[in-house]
Amino acid sequence: MKGATIFVTIIWLTKFAFNSFGSAATLGEACNFANSCEPDSSVICEENICKCRQRFHEESGQCLAALGKACSIVGDECAAIPYALCDADDGLCKCIRGYEPLHGDFPSASPADKIHCAATKIGDHCLEPQQCRRPYSQFDGDRCGCKPGYVPDNKDDGCLLNVSHLGDNCRNGAQCRTLDPNTTCKGPKEPKTCTCKKDYFVGDAFNKKCLSAARKYGEACQSLSECTLRLGVDAKCSKTEQVCVCIDGLVPSIDKSICLPRRELNDFCVQDQQCSENAPNSECAANFKCSCVEGFEEIQATCFKIPQQIGDSCADSSQCISHVTSENIVCRDGFCQCTPGHTPNAEFKECLPGVFGIGSPCVENAQCSENVEHTICDTFERRCVCKRDFVPSADNSRCLPRTGGLFDQCVDAGQCAAEIGGEVDCINGICNCKANCHYLDGTCWQSKLLQDACTDSRECRLAEYSQRAECDASGFCACRANLTANLFANTCNSGAHIVASFAIPALLLAFLQLLT
Repeated sequence: MKGATIFVTIIWLTKFAFNSFGSAATLGEACNFANSCEPDSSVICEENICKCRQRFHEESGQCLAALGKACSIVGDECAAIPYALCDADDGLCKCIRGYEPLHGDFPSASPADKIHCAATKIGDHCLEPQQCRRPYSQFDGDRCGCKPGYVPDNKDDGCLLNVSHLGDNCRNGAQCRTLDPNTTCKGPKEPKTCTCKKDYFVGDAFNKKCLSAARKYGEACQSLSECTLRLGVDAKCSKTEQVCVCIDGLVPSIDKSICLPRRELNDFCVQDQQCSENAPNSECAANFKCSCVEGFEEIQATCFKIPQQIGDSCADSSQCISHVTSENIVCRDGFCQCTPGHTPNAEFKECLPGVFGIGSPCVENAQCSENVEHTICDTFERRCVCKRDFVPSADNSRCLPRTGGLFDQCVDAGQCAAEIGGEVDCINGICNCKANCHYLDGTCWQSKLLQDACTDSRECRLAEYSQRAECDASGFCACRANLTANLFANTCNSGAHIVASFAIPALLLAFLQLLT
């Protein structure tokens, strides 16, 4: 009862639709909406007239697919089909070489309808999805490719499913290479299977990776088998370096093909690395024994470099004595050094007696500069002196830069004495005369008063006109001839001044007498 009701309803709706919009139009008749034309979807309502769709043409009141039909001009239904052309020989619309007709994909189109030129091989160029008709293919923008999980089949130009494990059945190597590039599709007969290439083997628990069998030491590895398969039991895979190496106690040969035992000095050998691994700076000598290389010598089963001069490395004092100098030298802190109280000569080949300061006897510059910086050995005097532009300090213990003279900067009185001399000192970082001293003729003199003992007339310092005083023959400061001394004022006066000098004390004496 319920089914009958639904059927009646459908009939009613159909009658309602035809009564509302009218019956469907046929080819060439007027129409008012897209689905009003019949008999199938090859017809379209365009400009209110039922016409054939693009890629179809009208013939005997029907819309027939352009492919295989007569054509004559560029721009007709044949030209609208990608990769189709109008054959000049027979005037028919055909697909170009490498492409072939595809049945129409409209819902009501008959199998004979042909409106697409399909690509025949995976990888061919295409412009629309319908052109990719091979099983498991897809439109990749401008080419026909395989869907994810599939690879091109070289035999029938279609797509094949990727394999999941080594040993799975296959038709070509592309199916296997999705697992690992070092695989191949191999077998004496069909079906073939995915197998590792020559010199490779299955190397993981999931049968999805082919590992190479190392032929030489130093080649990359991830597992022990990669090394031992060809190299043998002497090989192992280094976890830190991830390369094939020799097991402990062995070293690779020069050509990296085998492992050789390590050797000690004087042991039998065939290649250098057998020796140098245990004893650096050793080699396999001509007598097939491990020996130190040239420039090194054996000491306590080790090759030490032979010292050539003072300061070179050493193993013990005997090396320094044998190869550098036989006297006053020892091996200290791993280097050939002079004994205390001695210093190297300029060539670092001899230890000379040490010197202890400026003025000490010497024969070479090294004796001086080793103890006091900026010193040299004077060629003529054969004693240590300060280099040019340096002067001795006040205590003669160091060489300091020369100063410019009075009032120049200084750090030690010796700098001032070298330029000025006499009673000079470094006062507050400046060269100046000492207290109670004066500067004259480039030297600081102790200032002496009249009747003070003296050794040079320039010491005698008057209150004024110091040139009037001199250091007389008895060694005392006195006025020069024809001048009279005023001890009270520390001056030397001529005659006019003498009266005044005697008058002033007389007046003072008279004034004092009046007060009493």
